[in-house]
Formats: sequence, C-alpha cells, structure tokens
Amino acid sequence: MSQVDLPQVSLQRYVDLVKRRRWQLLPISLLGLLVGGLVALLIPRFYVAETLLVHQAIPGEEQRGEDPFRYIVDSARLSIPLSARKAAEQLKWEETLVADPHQRTQFDKDLVSRIFVQDSNPEQKRQFAHIRVFFRDRDGKRAASFLNTLVAVWIKSRVEDLRKPVEERRRQAKTEFDNWTRTVDTLRENKRTIEQRHQIDPTIDLPARRQASVARQLVAREQAQALEQLEGSLQALERLVAELTDRLAALPARVPPAVEQLAEQAKGNPLAAVLLLQIEAKRQEVESTWVPGTKEHKRHKATLELWEKRLRDMLAPTELGGDGLVPNPAHEALAAELAKKTRERDVARKQIEARKLAVETERQRIEDLAVAWQAYETKIEELADAEAARKTARTELDRAEELLNKLDSKPPVTVPDGAAATVPPRPTDPSIWLVSLIGCVLGLGAAIGLILLLDVLQGTFKTVEDVERALSVPVLGGMSHLETEEERRDLQRVRKRNSLVVLALLMLGGAVLLIYLVNPSALPSFVRDVLSFLLGRA
Repeated sequence: MSQVDLPQVSLQRYVDLVKRRRWQLLPISLLGLLVGGLVALLIPRFYVAETLLVHQAIPGEEQRGEDPFRYIVDSARLSIPLSARKAAEQLKWEETLVADPHQRTQFDKDLVSRIFVQDSNPEQKRQFAHIRVFFRDRDGKRAASFLNTLVAVWIKSRVEDLRKPVEERRRQAKTEFDNWTRTVDTLRENKRTIEQRHQIDPTIDLPARRQASVARQLVAREQAQALEQLEGSLQALERLVAELTDRLAALPARVPPAVEQLAEQAKGNPLAAVLLLQIEAKRQEVESTWVPGTKEHKRHKATLELWEKRLRDMLAPTELGGDGLVPNPAHEALAAELAKKTRERDVARKQIEARKLAVETERQRIEDLAVAWQAYETKIEELADAEAARKTARTELDRAEELLNKLDSKPPVTVPDGAAATVPPRPTDPSIWLVSLIGCVLGLGAAIGLILLLDVLQGTFKTVEDVERALSVPVLGGMSHLETEEERRDLQRVRKRNSLVVLALLMLGGAVLLIYLVNPSALPSFVRDVLSFLLGRA
C-alpha cells in the first residue's frame, strides 16, 4: 500500500484498533502514567500562605443593595495586590532595591500574580464579609511573613482611606460650626442692641406684644383726637380774641359820666339836685309819653340831653378832670375779658404745642417701634435659623468625630485571633495529585497516539475497505485470520505475563501504602519521604 493509500482517519477505526491491541495498550499506558507522574514531581511547587480578614460594615455608610459587602470585596480584590510593593519594601527584600525600572516592573507583576483574594461568604444580607487572602512562594517563611505584612499594610491603608473622607467631613463641619457660631454671636449682639435702643422686653411673647401695640395705638389715637379738640378750642379762642380786639378798638376808653354816676355828687349841690330831679322827670316823660321817632320825642330827648350836659358841666370839671370824661366801664370790662381770653389762648397754644410734640413723639415712637419690632422679629428668625444650622453642623461634627473614634478604636477590617498567616508545612500549589493526574492523562494519550501512529504507518491491509480503496476492485469475500495453536499459546502467555506484572505492581504499591499508613518507620527513609511528599504529610 502506497503512501497515498493511507487509511482514512475515523473514530470507529481507532476504537476497533484499541480493542484489537488492548493487551499492547496496557503496558504502554502504564509507562505513560509513570512518565506523567515523574513529570508532575519535577514541576516547581509553591508554599501557599493563607489568612482571613473580617470586614465589618463601614461606620456611617448606608448599606447598598441586598449584598452591601459585594463592593467591599471587589474593592479588596483590586486594592490588596496594589499594596504588594509597599509590603515588600517594609520587609526590605532585595528585589525592591533593583534600580532597573523594567526589572522592578516585572517583579511587581510577578508579586501581584501570586496574590489571590477570595470571598469566603458570598451571601446576601450578611452582616460582615470574610475575605481570604492567599500568597504563594517557593519559601514558606517568606510567604507567611509577606502575607502578614501585606495584610497589615492594606488594613492601615484601608483605615486611612476610610478616615480621609470622614476627616474632610469633620473639617468642613468644624468650619461650618465656627462660622455659624460667629453668626449666632453677631445676631445675639444685634438683638441686644435693638432691645436696649428701643426698650424691648424680650420676655414678652408675640401675642402680648401685639396686644400692647394695639393698646398703644388706641392711646395715640385718643391723644390725636384730644389734640384736634384742643385745636378746635384754640381756633374758637382765636376768633373770640380777634372779635374782642375789634370791639375793644371800636369802644372809647373814656366817656362822659352817666347821670347815675353824678347822683351822689348832686346831693351836695342844691342846684344840681334840682336839675337831677328835672332830668329824671324828663326821662320818664320821654320814655312813657312820646313815641320814639316823632318830632316831639326828638325835641324832648334833645332837651333831656341838654339838661344832662348842663349837669355834667356843673359837676364834672371839679371831680373828673379837665376833659370831663370818665373811664368807660364797658371798655374796662371788655379789656379784662380780652386779657382773660388772651391768656386762655396762650395757655391753649402752649398746651397744643406740648400735645403736638407728645403726639408726634408718640407717633414716631410707634413707627420706630414697629420698625424695631419687625427688625427684632427678623433677627429672632435669623437667630433661630442660625442656631438650627449651628446645631446641624454640631451634629455633623459630633458624628464625624464619633466615626473617627470608631475607626481608631475598632477598625472595620481585622484579622481574627488565630487567623494570621503561618508557615505552610509543605508546598501545595499546584496540587501534586492534580498535576499527576494531568501528566498521567497526557502520558496515556501519548501511548494511545503512539499505538495509532504505529498502526497507521504499518503497510498492511487490515480491513476490507483498505483492500477496496487500494486495489480499486470489488472484494468478493474475506477470511478471518486463523491462529495456530502455538500462536494462541504465545498470545495467552504474553497476556498472562502482562497481567501478572500489572497485578504485582498494584499489589506492591498497595502493600507499601498500607505499611506507610500502619507503621511508616518500617519503610526505608527515601520511600517514606517520597510517600509523605506525594500524600501531603511532609
């Protein structure tokens, strides 16, 4: 069969081939398993240090969603490896002192690649998060010391990161509290100034103040009405004084004496007494006999006036002065009344001026007091708002200080007692059983592939299809291979030998394993060390 006539590759062909050569496959597969196990032993293994972090809820932060710790764990997965460089520098590893930037970068990448962060309790509505941190290294002590240092560095960094926003909140709250305190002091001082300037009693409440203001306005209105009445009275007095002045100006100050005034003087003069009697008789005659306005009435009245003049001339020159006149009583009475009304007017003027000043003062006082009360109420409202704002700022300041105290006294992330990383007793990464299994599977696959390759390269016809494909002629019939008795005995002998070898190896391995488990000291030291290494009991 030429190279062009190689058999077609198919799964069924491989299965048939494995069935035919199963007794050849067994020793080759055992050889592959042995080679895979040896290769697994030669793979470099790492010591894996492990520690546990317990992250409580962050003080002052609201829980987010059903799993409030999910973002904390995600943040830890990103931030813990970032602290690897600082942890290595604290341990003063030689790799951190390399000056070459490329080597430093490669070292950082390798260091980060050997750090693993795992969420140990991914449950909803949990009260805390368990974060497991792993670090693998070829040296167990180095792995444990590095992991403990890494966790300590990250916890410190984590607490600092949590403190920064709280400290900023405290600083802002302190600044705001101080500003509002100064504002409150200023408003209180302004309030006291208004109280002193306008004599405001701060103990009077708003209803009482409004009632007192209404009463004061009523009193001011009554005073204004009284002032209007006084002004009306003054106007009347002004008119009366003007009228009296005009009347006094029109009235003579001295007049001839009346006949009645001369009656007493006439008693000492007989002629004057007779003339006085005649005048009285004539007056009665004029008043009772003659009709006023008639000629006779005028004639007799003129006679009466002539007799009265003669009587005055007879008596007046000696008693009344050279002008023959006497002070006019009506003028004197009118002057006295005018002086009285003038005094009343002046008093009224003074009272009105005083009342006007009092009313204007009271009006201005009421207006100023209304403005003062408005400003006072505004100050009270501003003071209440400022005190409320200061109280809010104080609450925020107390809360920030409380959060800082909590972060200092009880950090939200801790390493539980006994959970610190310890020196691993043996290397565990990668798992020797897993690597051995992979090596054995690869060895078994290589053995199967080798058998298949040898079968493919063998230039013989094995099936009817091979003959038809190679000769291009129909196959009329086939005949199975007839083994001779000798070939059958040889084949059985080979199969028994292979089976016995495999059984012996398995029994030997089981016996050694049983002795190791029962009494390890009965085995040679190198066998005991190998089994301890393989079984993870080093």
